[in-house]
Amino acid sequence: MTIHRLPQTVAMRIAAGEVVERPISVVKELMENSLDAGSSRISVSVIQGGRLSIVVEDDGCGIPREDLPLAVESHATSKISSIEDLDAIATLGYRGEALASVAAVSRLDIRSRTNQEDRGAWLRMEGGSSPEVDEQNCRVGTRVQVDDLFFNLPARRKFLKSARAELRRITKVVQEFSVAYPSVAFILNSDGKKIYETQGARDRVDVLKGLWGDEPEILTSSGARGPYSVILWWQRISKVSRVSVMAFVNGRRVEDGTIRAAISSGETHPGGNWVVWVETPPDEVDVNVHPAKTEVLFRHGGDLFAAVRDGATSMKGRSLPDWESRPLLRTGSPAGTYVPKYAPKGESLFRGVDPFPSPSGSGDDTRPRTFKFSSAPAEESSPLPVREQISDPVEVDEGPHISYLGQLNSGYLVFDDGGDMVLMDPHAAHERINFERIKKRCSSGYGTQNLATPVHLPPTMASEVDHMEARLASVGFVFSVGDGETLLEGIPDVPGCSSVSPVDMLRTTVAALSENTDTGEIMWLKWATLACKASVKLTWKLSREEAVALWRDLICCETPSACPHGRPAVLRLSSDKMASHFERS
Repeated sequence: MTIHRLPQTVAMRIAAGEVVERPISVVKELMENSLDAGSSRISVSVIQGGRLSIVVEDDGCGIPREDLPLAVESHATSKISSIEDLDAIATLGYRGEALASVAAVSRLDIRSRTNQEDRGAWLRMEGGSSPEVDEQNCRVGTRVQVDDLFFNLPARRKFLKSARAELRRITKVVQEFSVAYPSVAFILNSDGKKIYETQGARDRVDVLKGLWGDEPEILTSSGARGPYSVILWWQRISKVSRVSVMAFVNGRRVEDGTIRAAISSGETHPGGNWVVWVETPPDEVDVNVHPAKTEVLFRHGGDLFAAVRDGATSMKGRSLPDWESRPLLRTGSPAGTYVPKYAPKGESLFRGVDPFPSPSGSGDDTRPRTFKFSSAPAEESSPLPVREQISDPVEVDEGPHISYLGQLNSGYLVFDDGGDMVLMDPHAAHERINFERIKKRCSSGYGTQNLATPVHLPPTMASEVDHMEARLASVGFVFSVGDGETLLEGIPDVPGCSSVSPVDMLRTTVAALSENTDTGEIMWLKWATLACKASVKLTWKLSREEAVALWRDLICCETPSACPHGRPAVLRLSSDKMASHFERS
């Protein structure tokens, strides 16, 4: 087998494949050029997810007419001029490959004008052919149009995803650049419709709120180690284990395992959305690792790890509620313990518990029981500032042995059960009730509760919904898609979750579906977790009617002695023990 030189056209297309993998690669490279040109406004328009057409237009400094043919030559650039410049790259682009690679696999049209010129220039090029340049009336800045991407490279074109999938990727990269450069206005249009926009001249937190939503609260912290200064933003999403990280080094979007590992270090799980902004001298980071420029090398990776870890740890401590620190029961527990099919890392999401304690505490009670209470839903109460004065006991009609005595200042409910005194933790009891209602409801299918006012979804969530709309619809969610926005119009009809915001329920469901392909057991377990969080609190003042309803519904549960996490719901002090204590037995 002899060695021969490849034709120039073949070599160009092979090289282009390293830089331009799919439409998102084109958008990223062109936006980087626009930012290097000092643009304050960048508009991106795509047709069919960029498969048919991509247009990126900016108001930057423009390209002089005499330089326009050089712009599409391989390894021609205005950003570096010597090998020493590679040690301190301060721009997003520098390789001089992007436009040449794009031109080799598309039909390219560039129109540009500088503010020193009265007229601009127009360059046309097809599949790496020789460029044609003419004068053209155009505004100051640059407009690049890329049509029929990979029209001459069918091996690559056939591996492109659907238009919706490619659009999701493009949307994500535009959103990432809008976070990195909040002072720049970004606009994204798809098939003639605006789907994302920022106004520029905004604070980064404002951009993040528009992207993630303003609930939960976005926390921030900073740190520094060695030559690295970092700022972190975190939106902690309860019960979501997925960690979404946007990392920027000197304004460049990067994928780096060191940063992700630093965020995930420590005992507290960092689930939610993260942004990490790193600033360091250019000679402390090597960006010349891969043609796509998303991989970088750090000279002092340990210092970077420590700086990010310190900032992340400080925020984790500020955001962790006490109730989330409760340990979960390990698998391999005694018979009767419920272990869900999708328990994370070998742990049970909810504990199994023993039957309801008998009056004697031995489980051998043979006294006839008359607890035939209805399972009518108990109303969820609101916290009241002043407690009621406890007066005479209230008899419960359906059970002659039961009397409600009142609520202690500590929040526990007190009942007289045929001479026994029973203390109830209302939060644990309500958790158990909601858990079993959800399990029963979901075992017979999913219903939908229509929202009186549709909820506008943040862009990041709208993108995730678009990705799994059919699966979300199968469990009861209803959406409508308008001009550049997605509205949530209906949610699953889940008992006990009336105080859970529709967005939180959607976010939890999306996370569950992303982690598992099953839409059965895992869904009601996640919703049960939400219901536990929304249950009445120990500090809430309950009316007698609410306390009695809580007792009725708890007695109707299969395992009423404890909450789903295994924490006791009731404490019984038998009449025999009280008589013994007072020496009356």
